[in-house]
Amino acid sequence: MNLYKAALVDLSVDLQPLIVRLRQAGISCRVTEEQGQQCLWVTDQAHIDEVKRLVAEWQSTGFSPHVWGDVVSAANTRQSHVTGPADQLDKALKLLLRYPVTLVTLLLGLLGALIVQFDTTFTLFSWLTIQPIQVRGDQLYLASLEYGLEQGQWWRLITPIFLHFGALHIIFNGLWIWELGRRVESDLGHWALLSLIVVVGVGSNLAQYQASASGLFGGLSGVLYGLVGFLAVWQRYRPMREPLSSGIIIFMIVWLLLCMSGAVDFFIEGSVANTAHIAGLLLGCALAVLALLLTKKAG
Repeated sequence: MNLYKAALVDLSVDLQPLIVRLRQAGISCRVTEEQGQQCLWVTDQAHIDEVKRLVAEWQSTGFSPHVWGDVVSAANTRQSHVTGPADQLDKALKLLLRYPVTLVTLLLGLLGALIVQFDTTFTLFSWLTIQPIQVRGDQLYLASLEYGLEQGQWWRLITPIFLHFGALHIIFNGLWIWELGRRVESDLGHWALLSLIVVVGVGSNLAQYQASASGLFGGLSGVLYGLVGFLAVWQRYRPMREPLSSGIIIFMIVWLLLCMSGAVDFFIEGSVANTAHIAGLLLGCALAVLALLLTKKAG
């Protein structure tokens, strides 16, 4: 899909009134941050002049939120009526249809956290670790990944990403998979996000397995860093509906460095799977470069 730059607006301006007005006029647009300004993109080149006219009209009023009447308040009024259980269910279904891969990944992470918490016999837990586990008395014995693969247990390459050790672990990862996953799914589609999760998940799991002495690790963090790396590279060359801010990217890198320093280990049980984080970040960047090259050739 081709996008055409239509106008630039200062970062301090809330674009919601303009976006509502454009939608009412049947104009589809996207917003990115470019050189300290908000850049408006349209999907139809014929709409550029109309966007420029509306921006100039709005600017002449000092960017008043009421320049086109109560279009925003009317939209908010319609939304305020969504209060009943049926309406809430409808909203949930719409979210599921819009971000199915993101939400299913989040739910599987929650399920993995519950399994870790309540499966005291390790019956289910042992099927999700990268290495097969056998319980003998009060001891755990781990076979090699290679043995598991020989037994046809290929799912072990991906399932550790759903295991979460404690409430903070799943809350942190759950919030970020929602923030990052839906951005990819919204702009690139369900299959693109699913492919990223699988490739980065398997790659980061294998890297952590090679680097650690134990296969008892898990979590979506490697995938999260893969999404950060992918978005950081991709959005530099392709406009997105909801670009990832530079502040979030910096925060994630700083958090990665804190984890690598060992400081975070004092506040959690066990230790952070740093190799999975680094591998995920590098894989995400590499996949973005590959995707950019493929889409450039296709275009």
